[in-house]
Amino acid sequence: MPSHKKFSENLRLLERRHPQFLPLLINCCVDEFTISTTREGEQNLTKQLDEKPFHYHSPYSAEKEAKKWFASLKLEDCKVLYVYGIGLGYYYTPVVGWLKEDKERFLVFLEDDFGALRCFLEMALATKILKDPQVLIHYCGEELGEGKRISELCWTFVSLSRKISGLLSYQKKHSGKFLKLRYELMLEGASQDTVALELENFGEVFFENFYQNTLTLND
Repeated sequence: MPSHKKFSENLRLLERRHPQFLPLLINCCVDEFTISTTREGEQNLTKQLDEKPFHYHSPYSAEKEAKKWFASLKLEDCKVLYVYGIGLGYYYTPVVGWLKEDKERFLVFLEDDFGALRCFLEMALATKILKDPQVLIHYCGEELGEGKRISELCWTFVSLSRKISGLLSYQKKHSGKFLKLRYELMLEGASQDTVALELENFGEVFFENFYQNTLTLND
């Protein structure tokens, strides 16, 4: 069940890595959110949108949805899996085994709704996710400068192969934002990969010539 004590604990964990989140998280409104129950008895996050409930996970079974989603991914040679939307964190569970097979694999949750993120922090599973060094939560809303933060995010994982996916509910309800994020991550990632490759191949020669040229400036 949601816990204010667990929220405080998880908020401290999040603060260590993302201190800029705190003011917006603490002050965000969560009146539209409720914790519902799937037919399997699991907790589900629901938001009231346009007089209709929006379920972040399958109202039938959140865990089965997550397992089916992960099984559909083609992750050959993939090092970084981006997931748009975090919900209550169910998509983390089937990814754990894949992460632990290689310490250079990473899972990045992209979220643009502080209300959803706050609800997530009230869950026990959030503690495991926040303590996992191979998992990153990245806020992709406009409040913190989305474009700049996408660039910084891509540089964090430069030269690592990537896959962009999302909660099935987000891919359907927020398809425009999902496609935009996927395009930006692929474009920015490819651009930075090229820069990194050029520096790796030609950086030493460039900086050696640059240094030699500075010695002749006063001649």
